[in-house]
Amino acid sequence: MTKLNKIRSFTGILLGLVLILLLAVGLTIAKQPVYGTPNSSHNLFQLKEAGISLVTPKSPPSISKNQAISIAKKQLGPQTKNAKSITAEYWAVLNNSFKGFSAVALAKNPKLQNNAQNAVPIWIVSFRGLSIAPRGGRPGLKYPSNAYHTELNVFIDANTGEPLYTLSYR
Repeated sequence: MTKLNKIRSFTGILLGLVLILLLAVGLTIAKQPVYGTPNSSHNLFQLKEAGISLVTPKSPPSISKNQAISIAKKQLGPQTKNAKSITAEYWAVLNNSFKGFSAVALAKNPKLQNNAQNAVPIWIVSFRGLSIAPRGGRPGLKYPSNAYHTELNVFIDANTGEPLYTLSYR
């Protein structure tokens, strides 16, 4: 075998090994589960202004989407009957501004104690097509008298099923 043929043979073997390695890595990455909602219908900028960041969850939810919707409907009661649409998105939430979790929610999920650092898996159940007079928000925030929100969102702990808070921002 000539020197040129040996180099070609070695190069072919090397390329074959690289292709096998790339294929193996690609298959491994493809098998990694992806949780969460790939594209949110929420305004991430407005949520961030409210101190809420949505990140991709690292595990599947313990409660189903339908269970989360049922819990949210129970939480809000008759307000939900006029909704034109109901959706649910699975996320993990970081919230550095909310400290008012109920004692029940805190007992069921101790990670809520430090939610600015601990991403808590949640379902955001959104009721759209409503007419809600805005209230609350940042201290000193004033709303025009003709302002109405058309969406109400319930954040449900995706591990415990406990409602965490309700937010209407648009």
